[in-house]
Amino acid sequence: MSQQLRRDQLAEDLRRTAPLLRRRGETVSPVPKRVLQAFRASLDQHFPPPPPVPEEQLVEMTMNLLAEQPKDADELVTGLRLKSVRCNEQDVERLLNRMTEFGLIVEDAQAGASRAHRLTDAARRMLGLANPRAEVLSLIERQAGED
Repeated sequence: MSQQLRRDQLAEDLRRTAPLLRRRGETVSPVPKRVLQAFRASLDQHFPPPPPVPEEQLVEMTMNLLAEQPKDADELVTGLRLKSVRCNEQDVERLLNRMTEFGLIVEDAQAGASRAHRLTDAARRMLGLANPRAEVLSLIERQAGED
């Protein structure tokens, strides 16, 4: 009796779901544009996108990420997104090209196959990372002079 009940239940389930299943070779119908637009509008309303970041601030964030170690565009995109910056790889590539033109970064030849970038000495000086030991020593000397 339980097997008959299971068969009947399975047959009923198949009858209900058959219209939802696509036939072999049939393409899946795309979601209508109006539905996508309504979904995006709802998302933007409930979860507004972060405001655009000024380019100067974006350069500074990128330099801070590169100060840790050489990174390629994918790693920079991930790092910037973790800081709530909306960007894609093309935006970061354009930014890296401009930073290269200004002499802030260079491609790292030791990174291997990926196009990793690293800060130049001038950029490190701008960030105050040129010689951290010298900075610590000068800070200690200034504090000793105040005593």
